[in-house]
This record gives sequence, C-alpha cells and structure tokens, in this order.
Amino acid sequence: ILLNGVDSIEHLAVEDEKLLSIPNKKVIILFVGKLEKYKGCYEFVQSILVLIRKTRNVHALVIGTGSEEKKLKILVGRENYTSYFTFIGALPHEQILSAHSMSDIYVSLNYFGNLSNANLEAIQSNDCMVISEPQVDIGIDIVTSNLLKKSVITTPIQDASSLSSALLDLVNSKKKRERLSLSISKVKKNFLWTWEERINKEIDLLEE
Repeated sequence: ILLNGVDSIEHLAVEDEKLLSIPNKKVIILFVGKLEKYKGCYEFVQSILVLIRKTRNVHALVIGTGSEEKKLKILVGRENYTSYFTFIGALPHEQILSAHSMSDIYVSLNYFGNLSNANLEAIQSNDCMVISEPQVDIGIDIVTSNLLKKSVITTPIQDASSLSSALLDLVNSKKKRERLSLSISKVKKNFLWTWEERINKEIDLLEE
C-alpha cells in the first residue's frame, strides 16, 4: 500500500493568540478535523465533558470548522465547562503543526476509518494517539495491518464512554503517554513516506 507522503515536520513558534492562551500546565487533548458527525466530534466533546468530572487537569483543543460547530459550543456551555475548551476554526497549517507539538494527546474517531492525512501528520509529530478501531468493512485503516498495534490506543467509533476511559488512563500516566510517543517515533520509520519518496515510487511503478 502507498500511503500519502508526509514531509518532515518542523514545529514553528506558536503565534496564534488562542493557542498562546491555552493553559500549559494541563494535559492538552487535541482534535483536528471537520466538525461533522462522521468525524466523531460529538463523541470527542462528550468524552471530555465526562473526563472533566473526574479530573480538572485537562484542556481540550478543537481545531476545525463545520456544520456542528455551534451545537458543540452550546453543549459545552450548557455544562459550564467553556473554560476547559478552546475552539479554533481556520488555522494556518504551520500553526496546526505547532498545536501538535504543544498537545499531550491526539484524538481521531472518524466513522469511516483512521487512515487520514490528519492522522498521518499526528504520526509524523510523534503524538500520543487515540484513534478509531479499524473499520475493515468500509476501507483501509492504519492498524488493519498491525503497523501501529502497540503504538496507539484504539477505541470503538460512536462510543464516548470508551474514549473517556482511555483518555483518563492516559491523563493519569505521563509515562504511558511518553512510551506511546516514543514507540510511534520508531515504528513510523517502517511505513511513513515523505512526499518525495511517495512520488518517486509512483514514477518507478509507472516506468515498470
């Protein structure tokens, strides 16, 4: 399988005002993607709301826009937990990469699989990752071939409770977060291409 290429990431200085305002003493949990139901944005927000009731040492960073954005903010406001969330819509790509560097946990619960450019960038950033279980009946997933089996946490789609439990475990264990990050930094070398490598491989295939 030819994965999309992901170039080496250089984390630039954080410049976005909202990013700069995030409390850096808390465990920052990152969501990057369209705010649509199929992206698992509701499960993410709901899991964080449950998590906050168990520990106040967390802050959710949500980057993306979509048709559910207003409803998600209302849901957070109704629980009086607005201060635990930072919603950022459009953000320059280099600042999204900076968001990865300042976050402790990255979450993706796409209903249609976990093989996405956003997840590949999270891998390139050596994130501690919680992603959706492989949706083998729908398409190709990252962990279907066991590429990341021991380097990421997987939870069922549309299951905020399982996600919240997985997040609580990670929030309470900095060592586990560091172990997963280190593991992914090693295993990615076996399958993650740069764009140059990906294009050169396709050229070779065409020439053959």
